Amino acid sequence: MTKKQASVIVFLSLAAFVLAFMISARIWFRLDLTRDKSYTLSEVSRNLYKEIPDQVTVTYFVSDRLAVAHPMPGEIADLLREYAAHSRGKIRFIQKDPAKANLTQAVEEMGIVPQQIQVVEKNESTVATVYTGILIEYLDRKSVIPVVFSLDTLEYDLSSRIRALVRNTDKELGIIVADASKQWNTEYDLLNRQLTLSGFKIRLISPGDEIPDTLPALFVLGGAEDLDEYDLYRIDRYILGGGRVLFTVDGVSVDTQGNLAAHAVQDKGLLAILANYGVVVRRALVLDRSALNLTYQTRSGNSTVIRSVRYPEWIGIQQGAGNPNQPLTTRFSGLDL
Repeated sequence: MTKKQASVIVFLSLAAFVLAFMISARIWFRLDLTRDKSYTLSEVSRNLYKEIPDQVTVTYFVSDRLAVAHPMPGEIADLLREYAAHSRGKIRFIQKDPAKANLTQAVEEMGIVPQQIQVVEKNESTVATVYTGILIEYLDRKSVIPVVFSLDTLEYDLSSRIRALVRNTDKELGIIVADASKQWNTEYDLLNRQLTLSGFKIRLISPGDEIPDTLPALFVLGGAEDLDEYDLYRIDRYILGGGRVLFTVDGVSVDTQGNLAAHAVQDKGLLAILANYGVVVRRALVLDRSALNLTYQTRSGNSTVIRSVRYPEWIGIQQGAGNPNQPLTTRFSGLDL
């Protein structure tokens, strides 16, 4: 190699380095080596930019103390950067520490909820107030995820909220508590809180009341033994008009407040309607070959014996059951029923 050739190679190498440095702020790339592509956006989210006329700003308010103490904030930030990278400039990502930016009061007024965590620094344990929440802004509209500490449903939460802001529509959901023995604010309190945190506006509808055709979706919780013909007519009419309904129904009822006795439900018409739509709910218990173990304790004399038995009625939905191309299930990690 001549001296001139060596000089040319050095010059080209330096030029390539400078060029890479200049565009590094504009191009972000992350290689996902996980088996199930846990950190790769679904096709729906990658193409979200096509639905966004003006720029969306996503601000991740996270405390530096939390980011240093736990890896999850870094993974959340990576996912948000991937949104920006695929958006062709339609999504802008910002990360801020509320304390450093003197915004603690402002972020709490937005709806981002402070969290208490235990931090060990210099062999001393202290309790720290930290933030990990997301603000999404589009034009003069805003949406807040009060607390985010998991990737499980984050992509769905982000994509659905961005769509709702761009379309200027509410994430509204109708609820019919069709089991006469249950109440929304008691037996379904956990579901209520999770739907609210996900940004849904809940509309409670009593059985038999008219269901608005404009309602985007409806949950019917139970009701095989309680909904009469008129109640079912209202629901069926909503479906025929293009409405979408999630039914949570049992073919077998278990007395959870008494001796755990089980009996086949006495259907008043709901199961029959579902059968007309092609969904047959058998009045039998499901037994799962991938069942979970049930651990319980018994007394033997003066000692306590802990036993673990395989319980086929305890259904375990495995990790591979999620659809990787849908935001809601792309990071599905399994579910115990």
